[in-house]
Amino acid sequence: MIHVKAIFKGPVPRIALAIALAATFALSAIALFGATTYEIDGVSLRLSIRPKARGETVLSIPPFGEIVANTHVTPMRIDASLERIYPEKIGKVAQEAPIGEKLIARVERDARRTLRSFVFRLIAISALGGAVGAFFVKKRPHYALLGAAVGSIIIAALLGATYETYDLNAFRQPRYSGALSTAPWMTEAIAERLGALKTFREEIRDIAGNVHEFYSKVDSWEPVRNGEGDVRILQVSDIHTNPVALDIIERITRDFKAEFVIDTGDVTDFGTPLETAFIERIAKLNKPYLFVPGNHDSPATIERLKTLPNVTILDGQVKNLAGISVLGVADPASASGDTFTATKQALDDKARYLKRLATRERTFIVAAHNPAVARTAFKMVPVVLTGHTHQPDVLEDRGFVMINAGTTGAAGLRTFREEKGVPFSLQILRFKRNPLKLIAVDTVTVYGLEREFHFDRRVVDGVSTGSPALAAGSR
Repeated sequence: MIHVKAIFKGPVPRIALAIALAATFALSAIALFGATTYEIDGVSLRLSIRPKARGETVLSIPPFGEIVANTHVTPMRIDASLERIYPEKIGKVAQEAPIGEKLIARVERDARRTLRSFVFRLIAISALGGAVGAFFVKKRPHYALLGAAVGSIIIAALLGATYETYDLNAFRQPRYSGALSTAPWMTEAIAERLGALKTFREEIRDIAGNVHEFYSKVDSWEPVRNGEGDVRILQVSDIHTNPVALDIIERITRDFKAEFVIDTGDVTDFGTPLETAFIERIAKLNKPYLFVPGNHDSPATIERLKTLPNVTILDGQVKNLAGISVLGVADPASASGDTFTATKQALDDKARYLKRLATRERTFIVAAHNPAVARTAFKMVPVVLTGHTHQPDVLEDRGFVMINAGTTGAAGLRTFREEKGVPFSLQILRFKRNPLKLIAVDTVTVYGLEREFHFDRRVVDGVSTGSPALAAGSR
């Protein structure tokens, strides 16, 4: 029988074991003891780093939430958490640097100094951890020195590779989680960076005397815009008579300044007269509401929606809003109140009908409830919207995009069939003008009674109205 100790007898196996333990202890040391807090111009920031399979940076601003981006290729997670704000110090910094460029230069200089200090601290901790790991193998000073060298070299190499591959543009496609009310400010301010420095300085100066006022103002700051002439529309689907869905739609429509809403069907669950009372709340959104009937929407549902002043039913029609043309077709099952499931033949017929319309009409968006119908128009028009599956999704191919909103009503009563429930979900579509082009899709999911908010941005290279690909795809 071979004993473990016998395997590592001799200098070479012992050195190999010492190196392995040094690396393990070094990585463990920075994960356990590497976190530290720095003060940068009136802001207390806690920095830490730890091994993780996927390289990412996490920015935390309690109590609002956190933004995550895949910023580098090395297997490390970088955490930066705002711990405290000292308003009087921030105000002093703003007053001492009256010229915008000087203020930026000062902040950048202090940030670089903090980063250097953090890196040196990590290397020192990893060297100590490596020394301890190697010392376990053989209690000799030269083994400790070997471990220290291994630990510091490994961490220095990882940090160097992280620096070389770090991509700030990754924050253009962030993942956000936290309070719904702060989502517009968090996602816009980080993804687009601070826009007007003068406005920022004036806000800081105004609120420098009161921490509570600072936190209340953060929620009300105007989000940094993508640029002049941008259009944002909200896609919702499968509300299934869930009143919470309308609360979420109302809040996001207002906070993200959506021009109008496209609903890809199943606003009700059974299409009964009782559910039509719930529908009336849609009129209170005070935004144009384009509705494409789904398989759970009855003729009674559709007739009630037609009476609402802001609702337009799309079934073979094209509606132009904010310079964007939208073509919609209803699910075949919506024509009858007897069944919630259309036959395959009926779906195939509707798909052929949609293809003829998409070929004839030069439209930018096509909306259909069932993906089996909607995918017929994929790559014929720039954007295709659908629902039905209760799974949010964004599919892109050579600039053409097919988007599923999932279920904005958390699947209605079906949510109770799932152990963890079903999240509320919807999509925010962002367009550039002249030529019109989809530039990003923000997938929004809200979990549970706590309304935990998650945000994923997908930047797309959408086909524009002036693109030859659109002309070829629409013939």
